[in-house]
Amino acid sequence: MDAMFAGQAAIEVGRLLGRTVTPREITALFYDMAVPDGLGPVVGGRRLIRPEAVEVIVAALRLKDAAKQQEEGGGGDTGPD
Repeated sequence: MDAMFAGQAAIEVGRLLGRTVTPREITALFYDMAVPDGLGPVVGGRRLIRPEAVEVIVAALRLKDAAKQQEEGGGGDTGPD
């Protein structure tokens, strides 16, 4: 697999996660330092994402999704019985 831009990475990551992923979500992970910049340097004003970054991005989005679900009360704990 060759290096790809955020739009292409979003399609691949979305396929692996089974949900729609936007290029903005991908780039936000780099800006938030959830994914190291070395895996997706900015070249000519666009982020060029290395193939090995895909699994790191998937893991970061899974963590983010789980935290969001927990925040929304979907954590499975329903309180006292």
